[in-house]
Amino acid sequence: MFGAFPMIYQENRGWNEGIGGLSFNGVGIGMLGAVLYLVFCEKDRYIRLMKMHGGQQPPEARLRSAVVGSISLPIGLFWFAWYVPQPR
Repeated sequence: MFGAFPMIYQENRGWNEGIGGLSFNGVGIGMLGAVLYLVFCEKDRYIRLMKMHGGQQPPEARLRSAVVGSISLPIGLFWFAWYVPQPR
């Protein structure tokens, strides 16, 4: 996907390299949002589940956030691929 960003935005849409590099900001903001969600929203829940299971980390403790990612990733890729302009 990262290799497709310059092709889509610079070659097909005619953006220059400086503006085309800004297309990576969406990925960075999304990753930052996911990290902040895990740190602030899931931390207490994860610690509570560890205490309930005797200090062991149950495999399904982070399943809820993985489900959110498994739904949002294909939506984002579909959204990215929705509009592919014809080469000029």
